[in-house]
Amino acid sequence: MSVSSQNKFSAVLFDMDGLLLDTEKIALHLFAETIEKAGYKWSEEVGLQMIGRNGQDADALLSAHYGTGFSIVEIRIAFLKSYQEHLLEKGVPVKDGARELLNELRRNKIPCALVTSSRRRITNLKLQGAALEQYFPVQICGDEVSKGKPDPQCYLIAADKLGLSANKCLVLEDSAPGIEAALAAGMTAWWVPDKIPATSELQKRGAMVFVDLGQVRTSLFS
Repeated sequence: MSVSSQNKFSAVLFDMDGLLLDTEKIALHLFAETIEKAGYKWSEEVGLQMIGRNGQDADALLSAHYGTGFSIVEIRIAFLKSYQEHLLEKGVPVKDGARELLNELRRNKIPCALVTSSRRRITNLKLQGAALEQYFPVQICGDEVSKGKPDPQCYLIAADKLGLSANKCLVLEDSAPGIEAALAAGMTAWWVPDKIPATSELQKRGAMVFVDLGQVRTSLFS
């Protein structure tokens, strides 16, 4: 890290989908396909609201939108089946600059944690498929916390497992719920937008916006 960054950050906490992995567009496509196969019209707006949230909160959004008679359990099972099959068959796409950034952090002995809204089972599948699991000795998954993003619980647990205070942690996120969680935890929040543009409101609250992970790497190590 640069001298200023090295003094400020002791660890980097990563979101997964949409930040390290180019998987959000795959998930949205397969969710839309699953919903329509069940006889409902897919709502792109609801789909975008699901980004960054854990399965329980995403399911609540879907249930509220589609109302009585909508079987979220059946939908979730069907979606996860098609999603896992897709990743196993097609592979797990890694975002440009992700490996380079992780390798640079490793060379500089900067610890990393993964803080994702995805369930443990699918997280393991993705990390193994992308060959990224070795970078994250600390991993917090969406089904391992009682409150999902934008609640700060997941990030505070990660900091505790790293043995660090929140103000020494840098969070990299692609979604508004994740950025809100990082800010609420008292951490530095860097935003690399994926499907949804950064909002001025969260930037005013302290979030810094980056074009991609390559720009993040340059900012940390130049």
